[in-house]
Amino acid sequence: MRGDLSVLCVTAGEPCVLPLLQRMRGMSEELGAEFVLVVDGDPALLKSVGLPVAATVKSAGFLESIYEEALTACHGRFIFRLDDDEVASPELVAWLRRKAYLTEWNWRFLRLHLWEHERQYVANPPLWPNYQTRLSLPELAGGRQRLHAPSPFGPGSIGEGTILHYKFLLRSRSEREAQARRYEGIRAGGGTGKFLAHLVPEAVFDPVVTLPC
Repeated sequence: MRGDLSVLCVTAGEPCVLPLLQRMRGMSEELGAEFVLVVDGDPALLKSVGLPVAATVKSAGFLESIYEEALTACHGRFIFRLDDDEVASPELVAWLRRKAYLTEWNWRFLRLHLWEHERQYVANPPLWPNYQTRLSLPELAGGRQRLHAPSPFGPGSIGEGTILHYKFLLRSRSEREAQARRYEGIRAGGGTGKFLAHLVPEAVFDPVVTLPC
């Protein structure tokens, strides 16, 4: 029987994100949701630690290039996507447990970009407030082929809780600067301006302002 929710994550399967993927699987099991882990590249490491791999893909260096393919591995009535460096807050998990999402077709959530440790987040615009459209019916989940493309179906209603983003805790400045250069090579402006702020905030803001979680 088709379940209400699929939790989708596309990952390259790097060692630094394994604890977050395990947490994501645990959350899915707690919710009785389908956990759909799609690997961009070699799935050997994930399989070696017992993580279930639903599909493997080969991207062009950015999520949107294989997102439609990844969606086909999901079977739930709704799809909730998390990046491999994100977790849902306890408030968001509780909201999902209540199945409050069944009242609308498309949802967005506030994302907190954690900085220096797990108890504070970046408060400089545009990193705050930063809403992400992440939960919807399957037919409203896709339609994004370009790097950084927004949902063509609108931002959606605001759900409870937050998405906690661990990128700045997991990756060094040099790693994030390299990612910005890759994105700039894929799309002019994709690694500069407001998008650079999402990758290397310390290069854009002086100072990086934080607020407690």
